[in-house]
Amino acid sequence: MRKRGVAQTATLDDIARRARVAVSTVSRALNPRTQGRISAATRERVERWAERLGYQPNRSARALSRGGSDTIAVVVPVSAHFAVSEYYARVILGAASAFAEHGLDVKLHLLRRGEAREGFVRIARRLGVDGLLIAGVAMRDRFGEEREAPRIPVVMINSYEDARVTTVDADNVAGGALAAEYLLGRGHRRLGMLAGPEDSYDALHRLLGFARRLREARVKLPNKWCVHSMFGEEEGAEAMRRILRQGEWPTAVFCANDELALGALRALREAKVRCPEDVSLIGFDNFAASEHAEPPLTTIAQPIDRIVTTAVELLVGQLRGRQEVLRVLLPVELIERGSVRRVEQGET
Repeated sequence: MRKRGVAQTATLDDIARRARVAVSTVSRALNPRTQGRISAATRERVERWAERLGYQPNRSARALSRGGSDTIAVVVPVSAHFAVSEYYARVILGAASAFAEHGLDVKLHLLRRGEAREGFVRIARRLGVDGLLIAGVAMRDRFGEEREAPRIPVVMINSYEDARVTTVDADNVAGGALAAEYLLGRGHRRLGMLAGPEDSYDALHRLLGFARRLREARVKLPNKWCVHSMFGEEEGAEAMRRILRQGEWPTAVFCANDELALGALRALREAKVRCPEDVSLIGFDNFAASEHAEPPLTTIAQPIDRIVTTAVELLVGQLRGRQEVLRVLLPVELIERGSVRRVEQGET
C-alpha cells in the first residue's frame, strides 16, 4: 500500500498494465535503439501512458542492461577560435537539444591533432559513448584504423567526405559558384578570394565552385589575389592586408567564411579603403555578426541548424539499426546586403 503524500516513481510494470502490453514491449518502445521494432500505434500508446504517469527512466540501469551509455559524443577539433565561434556554438547547442528529444545526453570532446588516428571505435570506447557526431574536422585529421564502416553510429558534418560513414554538409561547390555568379552579374571581372585553410574540405570546395564558374565566364582568378589562411577574423584581416600591399586590388573578394570577411572588412577600414565603393566583399555562412557589420555583409547562407538536426536524425536512425551510409548535401542561398556594388561598364 502506497503512503499518502509520498511521490511514487512510475515503473515499466505500471505503464505495461495501463497500455495493456508486455513489460518487454514497454522497454523496447521507450528505448531509441529498439523503438523502431514496435508498431507506431503501440509506441504512441506506451509513450502516452509514460507521460501521464510521469515515468522517469533509470538511465544508468537501462544503459548498463544493454552495454551502452545513452550518450553521444559531439567531437570538434581543438581551435584557437573555438570559444568565440558562432559555428561551433550552434553545432553543440543544436545537437544537445536535438539529442535530448530522443532521450540522449551529449558529451563534448575536443579532438587533438593526431588523435583521429585512433579510429572511430577506439575514441568512442574511450569516451564511453554510444556514437559520434563529428564536426569541422580537417583533411589532415582523417580518422584512421577501420577500413570498413565503423561498428558504432558515426555521422560527420562540415568535415571531409568519408566513404565509410554518413556525412552531412552544405553544398559548398554550389555556394562558391553562386558567389561567382552574383559578382559576375554585377559587372566584376577583377576578382580575388580569401580561400581559407588548404586542408579544409569545405573551403576547398567553395574555392572549386568559385573558380570553376569564373573559368566558364573566361575570367581569371589570379594566384596573387587568392590567399589561403586559417579561418578567423584576424586571419582574414592579415590576408586582406597581403592583397592591399600589392598596390593593385581586385574590385571584389569572395571570402570562404564570414569570419574571414569580417576581418577583411576591418583591414579595408584600417587602410581607408571603402567597402563596397573600392572593394566589394561577399562571405559564406550568414553568421549573426555579418548582418550587423558596416556595411552589412552579403553572404552565402549555409543551413547550419538543418545540417545539425539532419545529422542527429541520421545518427539516431543508426542507433535503431539502420546501416546505410549516406552523403547528404543541403542547399545554400545568397543573402544580399550592402557589401557588393555594381561595377559600371568600362570601370574594369
